[in-house]
Amino acid sequence: MCFSFEADLAAAAVLTPLGVLTLRAAKTRNQIAVASIPLVFAAHQGVEAFVWLGTDGKASAAVESFAIYAYLAMAQMVLPILVPLAVRAIEPNRRVRLYMALSAVGGALVALRFGWILVSEGATAYPLDRTMVYKTPTDMGPLGGILYLNATVITTLFATGKYLKLFGAANVLGISMAGWLRWEAVTSVWCIYAAFISGLILLHLKMMAEEQERPSRRIGDLAQSHNGSDPRGEQQLQPSAATTRT
Repeated sequence: MCFSFEADLAAAAVLTPLGVLTLRAAKTRNQIAVASIPLVFAAHQGVEAFVWLGTDGKASAAVESFAIYAYLAMAQMVLPILVPLAVRAIEPNRRVRLYMALSAVGGALVALRFGWILVSEGATAYPLDRTMVYKTPTDMGPLGGILYLNATVITTLFATGKYLKLFGAANVLGISMAGWLRWEAVTSVWCIYAAFISGLILLHLKMMAEEQERPSRRIGDLAQSHNGSDPRGEQQLQPSAATTRT
């Protein structure tokens, strides 16, 4: 597993156009939040590239510190609120929407707690075996970890959409593998994995658009049939030549 400034920059470069396509695939206001997730991941990887520059001594301490804080704020404060609220906005099932709202509340508690840790105690980062390890003097503890995991990963497993469920299942697999391979750098390893599988959100939005177009097509076909523009409709509406003569 090899991550570096170049790897994060390349990931951001690949994910940015994917994020733009996903955002353009949003057809309603409710879809904008979930469609923005790939772009958030793209920005996340771009920020981490500057963390690598700082730890390699190629950027100033101020740039490195800003990048570390920005990266952790996006990972630990933005994602646990954004993911459940974004998925809730497009979820049709009322009970599932309630669960997602509660998950967002849990995510907000995680964000507040982590924000306090960042402001009051600070954070550092250092490379370890080609991965980036982020450290704060105080960790979130087991409850914080559970609330974070539920908000960012488990929530999507309960989504009605097929590709969102797949996104959730792939994230469960990804975070499990990241923790097993390098627990100290689980944030960095999992986030780059989640960034690439966020392309499943684009597939979900495209599927939603196709489902919405089907009834419109059927209505259009029926309208054409009634107007006599359908060949079969013309045969039914137009009297035959033999009948006219008689």
